Amino acid sequence: MAFLFWIAAGILSAWLILSGKSLPRWSSAVALIVLSAITLFFALFSSVIPFRYIVGRPIIIIALRLMMPAFSWALCWGGALCAFISFVLAFLIWRGRRRLGFAGDLSIFLALVNIVTFVLATQYIVRVVTAPADFTSAFGPDWQNRIPATQTRKMLPRRWSPFPFRDPDPGVERDVAFATIPGADRKLLADLWLPPQAVTSSGLALIFFHGSAWHFFDKGIGMDPTFHHLAAQGHVVMDVSYRLAPEADLPGMVGDVKRAVAWMKANSARYGVNPERVVAGGASAGGQIATLAAYSPGLPEFTPPELTGTDTSVRGVVSYYGPSDMRAYVNHEIGRFSSTGVRATQKVVLGDPASHMPNGPMSLEQMMFNVMGGMPQDAPQAYDLAEVRSHVTSASPPTLIFQGEFDCVIQTAAVRNLAAALRSARVPVVYVEFPETDHGFDVATSLNPAGRGGYLPVESQYSPPTETALYTLDRFLAIMQR
Repeated sequence: MAFLFWIAAGILSAWLILSGKSLPRWSSAVALIVLSAITLFFALFSSVIPFRYIVGRPIIIIALRLMMPAFSWALCWGGALCAFISFVLAFLIWRGRRRLGFAGDLSIFLALVNIVTFVLATQYIVRVVTAPADFTSAFGPDWQNRIPATQTRKMLPRRWSPFPFRDPDPGVERDVAFATIPGADRKLLADLWLPPQAVTSSGLALIFFHGSAWHFFDKGIGMDPTFHHLAAQGHVVMDVSYRLAPEADLPGMVGDVKRAVAWMKANSARYGVNPERVVAGGASAGGQIATLAAYSPGLPEFTPPELTGTDTSVRGVVSYYGPSDMRAYVNHEIGRFSSTGVRATQKVVLGDPASHMPNGPMSLEQMMFNVMGGMPQDAPQAYDLAEVRSHVTSASPPTLIFQGEFDCVIQTAAVRNLAAALRSARVPVVYVEFPETDHGFDVATSLNPAGRGGYLPVESQYSPPTETALYTLDRFLAIMQR
């Protein structure tokens, strides 16, 4: 679609220039108004980069910060197109009046602003797509040879492309009950994404836990396009609806991860999965509970009583911007912003029970009371237990971590410390840090039709960090098959 816009603009511009005709004043005015509005919109998004990451971190532009990756391609080609049209308009105004005047000067100004937009968006895409993912240090110089050729053909061939691709549609089993909480009639549900009939099973299962801020949302939020693609690789994906706060605290959520792992291993033959090839993963809070479960397979504090003696180990673990240190979370950007200084004394439901969506203001103190039993000074042992790094040993499974450089929710330094601890323990770890990228970089793209195999003219199928992460995830899971 971007190329169609460029072709149309090029043909129209060439016709106007070669015809020798002048633009009427009214048409120049209309064109300038439209260009000004588009340029303002582009400038708001592109200015997120310097104003958010260089000048400061104003909380008021959180929405723009989170959405910017999804629109970076639109900013790139749209900025260049608007700059071209503005220059053509300035030339036509000058030719008709033999002077630029206010309208011509405005056209030049709009062209320059759009050039800046193009440059900022382009450098963002280039920096993100070239973010290092060091598989060699994690798996050795021959790591690519460990991926079967049949699997290589199914994987994304490049880190990012403006051209959409299509995967065959998977089979999906909805609301499969995988556990019942002892002493309660509470069933835990999951959606199973299965390889298409024409695709050979890889024997690997990815059990995924959605982002939630420990309180909100449900399975099926944010990752469906990724699951669609992974199923086309031959993988089975289990998208889990785990208990949220205040129904469960953090150890309870980690226990639900282990319940899902145990169920998948027990039912592996039914879905063509090798029980030794089960990988856990999650986004944000889901990434946290996935890593805690992966690094503590036999820890009593995180293991439900009915699973004592049950194998809940995993082949690998994947974390999308998951918190690794709750003390760091409390003292980071969003934590400080949402703190009221008012101590919470009882658990309170913060989300709508039916939709799992936020239904009103929330404070850091209340969230932490629901999840951790209080703030760090009130429940220090709970915060010690929640520090992911403290559970790392040489027996920890291979780990893939995606993190935004300027995450407003998760302190990037704490995640870097986790990656360093894994390396020190000689655990294979691939740490990918996307420059100038915030929390939830994949969600904005995945919530529109483009992420489901369609195509929207304002953006590519996936945002650059989302598709680069998917490219990396393809290879990590392929290695986990061996």
